[in-house]
Amino acid sequence: MSHQLPRKIVALRSTRKLSRKKLADAVGVSVPTLWAWETGRKKPRPVNLAALAQAFAVSEGELVAGGGRADAADALDDLKGYVEEVRRSIADLARVDPEKVRISIDL
Repeated sequence: MSHQLPRKIVALRSTRKLSRKKLADAVGVSVPTLWAWETGRKKPRPVNLAALAQAFAVSEGELVAGGGRADAADALDDLKGYVEEVRRSIADLARVDPEKVRISIDL
């Protein structure tokens, strides 16, 4: 997991003067869940990442990406993790092997 995202969540929460409780409520998660994201113990699911971005009034890309090469590599690792998580969820819902699920991104 990227070390950038937890730091970014903490920094954005701090600059916006949001308590963990207030941000957790805005995102729809518990304070312990938010703490786990901020410490890097867990990563937010895609739906939670979208809610975080909305709460901070930034795009999801801005939330997960930074400016440097290492940040871009971390963001790519995060994206791969999210895609794999979604692939498994879709496979579970469709009752198929995750290898049968194809996800593409057109840029």
